[in-house]
Amino acid sequence: EVTHSVLARVNFAAGLDLRKGASVSDANRLRVLDNCYVTTGKTIRKRPGLVLETVLEVGTKGLRAAGGKLNTFYASGTVTHGDTRFLANKIAHPTLPAMEVQKIHYADSFNGYLYVSAQYNNGDIRHHYCDGTTPTHIADVNCPNTASVVKKASKIFATKDDVVRFCKTNAPRDWTTASNAGFLGVGVQQSGAINPTALGEYAGNLVVFFSDSSQVWSVDPDPALMKFIQGVDVGCPYPYGAANMAGDVFFASYDGVRSITTQSTTGNLIDVDVGSPIDSVLKPVLTSSASVRSFYFRGGGQFWTMVGSTAYVYSFSRTSKISAWSRYTFPFDITDVTEMNGDLYFRAGNTVYRFDESASNDAGVVFDVAIEFPFLDFQAPGVLKMITGMDSVMVGEAEVSHRFDARTPGLITPGAILSGDTRPGEITPVEVCTVGLAPVITCRNSLPFELHALTYSFEPLGSMS
Repeated sequence: EVTHSVLARVNFAAGLDLRKGASVSDANRLRVLDNCYVTTGKTIRKRPGLVLETVLEVGTKGLRAAGGKLNTFYASGTVTHGDTRFLANKIAHPTLPAMEVQKIHYADSFNGYLYVSAQYNNGDIRHHYCDGTTPTHIADVNCPNTASVVKKASKIFATKDDVVRFCKTNAPRDWTTASNAGFLGVGVQQSGAINPTALGEYAGNLVVFFSDSSQVWSVDPDPALMKFIQGVDVGCPYPYGAANMAGDVFFASYDGVRSITTQSTTGNLIDVDVGSPIDSVLKPVLTSSASVRSFYFRGGGQFWTMVGSTAYVYSFSRTSKISAWSRYTFPFDITDVTEMNGDLYFRAGNTVYRFDESASNDAGVVFDVAIEFPFLDFQAPGVLKMITGMDSVMVGEAEVSHRFDARTPGLITPGAILSGDTRPGEITPVEVCTVGLAPVITCRNSLPFELHALTYSFEPLGSMS
């Protein structure tokens, strides 16, 4: 008998992919990829941890990077942050001065000042422009005062009923001036839902989302040059469920994460199922009542869709040919996320954390890394094998166990603790007779971890047929 040494595929470029069953999926399409991600070197690395940055003074909400500051917002009294990286901005309700801010939907610099869409405790949404005047709220009766806002073509655009309104060019307090401020009649182009739900950008154009479809519009400082380009039969029901990624716009729909892209052969806009590998995971959580925020993390080259304290993360690299989903879970109820100078900041209550590559826990809270492969047949499907042992190459240590019967996935071998590069030493025994083996790897400590390779030795016993 000949013992064969077989290198299990370590090309993890596909990441989390649940479109096929565990017994027939490709070896590089993982079943579980929690709190870790696929690197450009096609290894699997533990996600960065959270480092405590500061505890903010009581009374503010929101967290948005703009003007070189991490901005927060409040409505009554006076709040000053002791940490000078943070700036508290007062945005009083225009008619109810004692009404406190509940959440911040949008805040970004426009001509050097913050434009803000804030929701108050009574449910009112009001727009503000923090240009040093008192009061900050937009008094123009045509201001939409809605959640979904975007800046483009030197204007602020916002949804309102069945239209998208825009302000006068470079004048965010003016939503009325004829032939300059106005609206896009997006509802008349629709055959389904007529009220827009979200706004985004794509290839220099404005994307108007509805719950069941979307539209692409060319916009310009001159309203006479604005025009409808094309409709797409997939929508985004969440006001901030869309974000730009690699020259495209990714967004959360009721069916999962989708993308609008240009089909290279025809130039037509189509919806691309970029999120289809994790549809079965996302569909149950993307409900009509879900709190969803999507964003592009430039410092990490990743698209995130956050639902509560869980993030579904898409790592993408054209040069390394990486297109890989993973899932991050956090121990805190995260209300706001923002990026400044390549760092990602999280707000949970009045506490602010920073996403840090050098941290291997969440401010002292250990999180589990979990990786699970499909059933590997070592390029010999239907052939019974006696798996005799394995080696691993990793940074740190992890527990490795194995599922060995696709018909009864609950059957699993006892775990063995492996660390570093085990190839120079004795082989780690596995001793399982099976046609396919599914490695299950768990790291439960506060140390760095990265998986590079798994190698299995086996003896072929012949066909099962």
